[in-house]
Amino acid sequence: FLDQHDVVISSAQACLARLRSLNSDEFQAHVRALPPSLKTAYDQMENGGSCGSSGGATSADYEATPDEFGFVPAQLMWQLRQVGNWQVRAQAIAQLQRLVSSLDDEQRSHVAPHLSSLVEFLAVLLEDSNFKIVLTALQIISDVLDAFGDQLRTSGDSASIIVPHLMEKFADNKIVIRQANLRVINKLIAILSAERALRPLLAYLQHSNSHIREQAINVLIQTLLLSPVQSTGIYRDSLLSLKSALEDTKPKVRTAAFEAAAVVHEATGSILFDQILREVALPDEIEARVYERIQQGKAALPALTGDGLVEFTTQPGSACGARVPSAGRVGSAGRNLASREASRGGPGMSSPQGLTLSFVNSNHDEFSDLTETTLGGRRIATARGRLPWDLNPGS
Repeated sequence: FLDQHDVVISSAQACLARLRSLNSDEFQAHVRALPPSLKTAYDQMENGGSCGSSGGATSADYEATPDEFGFVPAQLMWQLRQVGNWQVRAQAIAQLQRLVSSLDDEQRSHVAPHLSSLVEFLAVLLEDSNFKIVLTALQIISDVLDAFGDQLRTSGDSASIIVPHLMEKFADNKIVIRQANLRVINKLIAILSAERALRPLLAYLQHSNSHIREQAINVLIQTLLLSPVQSTGIYRDSLLSLKSALEDTKPKVRTAAFEAAAVVHEATGSILFDQILREVALPDEIEARVYERIQQGKAALPALTGDGLVEFTTQPGSACGARVPSAGRVGSAGRNLASREASRGGPGMSSPQGLTLSFVNSNHDEFSDLTETTLGGRRIATARGRLPWDLNPGS
């Protein structure tokens, strides 16, 4: 029913009607499970609207329809909703980006009353299956944050609308999407204030996807490193949300949680931290490991790189693991640790998630002389060391 040809749409509608007649309850259950954009198209069809073809609409019909959100022509909105044709959607969203970036002051005043609806519409576009459309949607959201920052700051529902959609994108398998997504979240936090953005974000520390849990913790760490002075409520909610993450089955999530607890301790001070931790009521073993991590001191805290990414100083999978080399990070006291790096080991390397720096294992095996680490973090064979038969001269 998303095809561009009316005869195909008609056949699809007849097929769907037949399926619905066989088992209405099961059919409706499957409809409810459809992706939001596809379900919207189906609902449009059921209500007599058109999904695939233009339904006979003419240019005059489009011109007679008021602009959506105060600036988007009706025909462009129709193209953006063409679920079955990604080429049309891609061209339409590129046009939408041009419209948003070219808004002048007078046009912005017309858009401002529709800002919440516009943000909600853009957030839904993040669920598109096409990589280019999702990336462009993130760029448009970033442009909207730049253009309407003051209005969003006074809007009470901005964070609750956009944060859930952004957090879900951390599960995307494309690093470019995850990196663009992080930049948008950082900009959103800077505009709305850390407290408003963190409250809906903390719920994602219990998400079913471990990548999303990990990145939610990383954003929490990043925010507290940039803005350590927060309300007691934020500190309390942060530790409460970290409770399950401290016992997470995924080592990277668990490690990030212990790092976050150490950052919260640095921000609150010992007295308030101890009080909140008693309220959280951690198991004795987990609480002991939290304090063990804290005892490593301020110098062992996570820090931000020049790109604003979080860099840890412990090995993944160990709450209080060994320190690892740093790739020129900015320390908690603002100092650059690049000079120390030269004397302690090689540079850090980017993690598969692309959002937090991972670690270089400093443990050398018996073949370490035969390998070297590239700038990208890969270990490769090299002939600069001893040859294999030189390792055991007696054999």
